Amino acid sequence: FEEGLARVQLNGKYGFIDIGIEVIPCKYDWAEDFSDGFALVKLNGKYGFIDKTGKEVIPCKYDSVWHFSDGLALVKINKKWGFVDTTGKEICPCKYDVIEHFKEGLCAVCLNGKWGFLDKTGREVIPCKYDNVWNFREGLARVQLNWKWGCIDKVGKEIIPAVFDDLSMISSALIVIKIGCKQGVINHNGDYILPCQYDEIIV
Repeated sequence: FEEGLARVQLNGKYGFIDIGIEVIPCKYDWAEDFSDGFALVKLNGKYGFIDKTGKEVIPCKYDSVWHFSDGLALVKINKKWGFVDTTGKEICPCKYDVIEHFKEGLCAVCLNGKWGFLDKTGREVIPCKYDNVWNFREGLARVQLNWKWGCIDKVGKEIIPAVFDDLSMISSALIVIKIGCKQGVINHNGDYILPCQYDEIIV
């Protein structure tokens, strides 16, 4: 029993029972155990979620779904991704090619080959204009534009200009940068801590 209900199978279909009482009929092609009050189910090739009363809070209309996290679930229709809340409301329409998981309150998204970031209301707080991005870490995200790397903050302000061949964050205060084949270290203001003259900086 997971969260008070047991998953059962009958004639190839799945449902749930509570101490011998069938609470949710065996009608689903697939079902997963309940987690945080919801169970992922599959019906006629489509996915959704049910609550413990058997109500389809997220209709079985999606080609793929991810489990709820912080009250949101990723959903996919016609090869496009969006996300819904626990009431089934579509917070973000299914229009993105890729949606990553939330980190520090924002998630990376890709639209027509360009990357940006959404908040948990579905608002595109950082436009999809970058060639590549990394998730936020300590308030900064690595971004690539025209094959060069820099860093932005959570409102999209360019903290480190995208002028470097590569960079990696030691912390929000120190960043290893690369120009050509040489590496150096700058701070979050872009001031050089170590000149770009080393073959490798090991941290």
